[in-house]
Amino acid sequence: MVVRFEAEDIFSVTADVGSNGTVEVASAPSSLLSNKEGVKILDKGDKIKLDFNVTQSGVVLDLLRSLDPRLFQVTLVAGEETGQEGSLWHEVERLNIPHYKVPALVRDISPLRDYRAMQALRRAISRVRPTIVHCHTSKAGLLGCHAAQRERVPGVVLSPHGHILGQEAEIPGVPKQGLRRRMIVAAARYSARHADVVIAPNAVERHEGIQHKMWTDGQSVTVPNGVDTNRFVPRERDHARVTLGWPLQQRIIGVVARLTREKGIDIAVEAIARLPEDVHLIIAGDGPERGNLEQQVQQLGASERVTFLGVTDRVEELLPAFDALLVPSRTEAHGMVAAEALACRVPIVSADVGGLRSLIQHEHTGLMVPTGNVTALAGALRRLLENPGFAERLASRGRAFISGNYSLANMIDRTEAVYQQLASSH
Repeated sequence: MVVRFEAEDIFSVTADVGSNGTVEVASAPSSLLSNKEGVKILDKGDKIKLDFNVTQSGVVLDLLRSLDPRLFQVTLVAGEETGQEGSLWHEVERLNIPHYKVPALVRDISPLRDYRAMQALRRAISRVRPTIVHCHTSKAGLLGCHAAQRERVPGVVLSPHGHILGQEAEIPGVPKQGLRRRMIVAAARYSARHADVVIAPNAVERHEGIQHKMWTDGQSVTVPNGVDTNRFVPRERDHARVTLGWPLQQRIIGVVARLTREKGIDIAVEAIARLPEDVHLIIAGDGPERGNLEQQVQQLGASERVTFLGVTDRVEELLPAFDALLVPSRTEAHGMVAAEALACRVPIVSADVGGLRSLIQHEHTGLMVPTGNVTALAGALRRLLENPGFAERLASRGRAFISGNYSLANMIDRTEAVYQQLASSH
């Protein structure tokens, strides 16, 4: 059996199960996917030839760790850029997963680099000869789907993680108008239309893609990104702070994100500047906007109240130490860190945008404010800080919601079913 992953803005890759690279298919139902929101799951006894790839993120690592090894053997092909979680390469090496690094595969649009990345992806596919290629993110998805088609891969899965025509989409290198945008949109539609299955992390993204004619109803399914609720667990706040060496009495708001404009970190900094001086902001993550953000902090006179922590792979240790998590994004396909914070029973204030609407139920599991509204953001944070009982009730309901609706086991089962159905059709 072959499996393919895509990571770190990626495209990833492939593996063989069995000495000859194949696995016998027992009885495979003719249709395993509904054309609406659900995925019917194959019995574990059904075995298929599969190839799959995923993106650089916690989701990728969860798939790498959790896919049934009796069915899938994985090779990862990915770029070297990192997300707020840091790089997945150390874990890939620890797990002894075959992999290829593609330095030319980057997030921003760069014709020369993109051409080199395309050739590297084609070479990897040619070596592996996968049954299925799974491409993640709009940029890597475009390259990966095209490479898979050129190499005549039987099955292609695309997880765009926020398509470029989304209502609030802000993607580096994609202008809001003009010829360049029209060309990129045409290329994105091309890649989606040449995928056999498009996986959306929530109904919002799936239906927006259908509305914008990126993909069809029958071609697409919703598979919510899952949270490992055994890893992301509630912890006593003071104990978490002692472990990290943080002060117990300080009121701390956290942001965990890649430092790019679409993540809205500048909005968070401005909101903190409007709160009492004993409220501190800790920013975990790195990215191209860091210099601008540090300059903004200095201009606001908030240097003593804002800490740039950098990239960390200890998110499950950070979250319980926050009095609240702030998600100020201008655009957000899913909001994985929000789901992880809910699993840790951490109160959340988030922008009312994109896939966050599927996670945060206003006044029930968290507080949502209009995107970019600094006054509303600061007011919501003040409300949580001044009403700890209310904040705790929101957080407790959030943990229950994630445990019941966004479990890692559910994501793995439904993703495996997509691969099984697609492989059985070839």
